Amino acid sequence: FVYASARYLTRPIDELKTLIDETGVEDLSPDKRPVFGSDEIGAVMNSYQNLLGRLGASLEKEKKISTLNLQTQLDMLQAQIHPHFIYNVLNVISNRGVLDHDMEICRICGSLAAMLRYATDTREKVTSVRNEVNYLRQYCTLMKARYEDKILFEENVAPEAMEYELPKAVLQQLVENCVEHGFGDQTARLVIRVDIAVTKQGWSVCVRDDGVGFSEEKLLELNLHFCDIRERVTDERQIYESKIGGMGLSSVFARMYLQYGECFSMQLENDGGAVIVLQVKNKGTMGR
Repeated sequence: FVYASARYLTRPIDELKTLIDETGVEDLSPDKRPVFGSDEIGAVMNSYQNLLGRLGASLEKEKKISTLNLQTQLDMLQAQIHPHFIYNVLNVISNRGVLDHDMEICRICGSLAAMLRYATDTREKVTSVRNEVNYLRQYCTLMKARYEDKILFEENVAPEAMEYELPKAVLQQLVENCVEHGFGDQTARLVIRVDIAVTKQGWSVCVRDDGVGFSEEKLLELNLHFCDIRERVTDERQIYESKIGGMGLSSVFARMYLQYGECFSMQLENDGGAVIVLQVKNKGTMGR
């Protein structure tokens, strides 16, 4: 009787041990596992099934990340082909400008080449405010060549903010938004101002223009989109990072939130035109 009872009690444990030993990486579905009758062993089996589910989800997520990383690498290799061709074309145009004694063409080509060199350097995703300001100035040079006296750029950057870090091309995207949407009347003059300040709580970037501003519908749409981005980044940070593309304020918010998390906030408002404020708080001042 003792022997039979011991066999009866230990058989589910032996079966569970065999099941665990035979489980492979390719077969992590918890739905195919048998359910044991014993309450205690059944509880252990339920925990084991939950573990299999978590492992399977983690592996599937890892596969997606690997696929996205591979695609990103291929895109980077493909992208390296185009800048060299463009540089050569810009050199040809610049040389023609020299021959024709047109220094404006040389200046435009120089600014465009500098922007391409900065934007296509994929070694780093994050850069300093100093580099961002220099990149923005090249962009402003091109816009001045296009709009002439219809557009005016102003900047006030605190010297102590120059070494702070932010994702590449953020300042240019903010100013580009003003250029694209600020002109209500093409004959009007648009003034765009960039202020970067440092406070005890952290540092901030304010980009404003005196154009038509945001519509109420656009403000609501963007704020809802920011909330959606915040939730998706929190849930699937690495995967969402690989999906970020395109330009615009949503891209700015997503990349800054990936960089700084809850320390980052972004406000949009109208005050004689569109006003965009990015604020990064020091971790010790959160909640103030």
